[in-house]
Amino acid sequence: MQELEFVHKALVYYSNACIACSLQGPPGEASKHPFRDCQHHPSPTNKSDRYRQFRGALKFPVGTCYQCGIPQKLHYCNQHGEIIYLHEYTVDASQPCPYAEIPAAIAFSINEDPALRKKIGTRILSIRDPTLNISTWLSETELFGLHSNIIQLVLCSLS
Repeated sequence: MQELEFVHKALVYYSNACIACSLQGPPGEASKHPFRDCQHHPSPTNKSDRYRQFRGALKFPVGTCYQCGIPQKLHYCNQHGEIIYLHEYTVDASQPCPYAEIPAAIAFSINEDPALRKKIGTRILSIRDPTLNISTWLSETELFGLHSNIIQLVLCSLS
């Protein structure tokens, strides 16, 4: 499976499952609720000030979805030769992005959990640095041919 196809399938899956529970536990909880409804970790639903402050600091680059930061021009060809965009263009800006909290939740989990940061840091060396501002790092683009640090983060956190 291509990297972009893997990222796309993960985004689709985690739009209805909890990325924080998948990364940090408890075991078996991830498929029971989406992140926005998580009661185990700081999330939008449980009104976590830490998460809200972290989420508010994220600024996504031009050419990405303003809600989730996924680049909108990236695509791959599936096994049937169809072009699949990693993120469909949203025509109606009032509609919520199905992936809106996924990259933010991954980044927040890494920021909050030193063990998870160390684990992901074996695949993304710059994350290993505890002084790294993950909010700023996420806004950087064109790294290692993966087109954005957000794509790299999703790929390395879930594969």
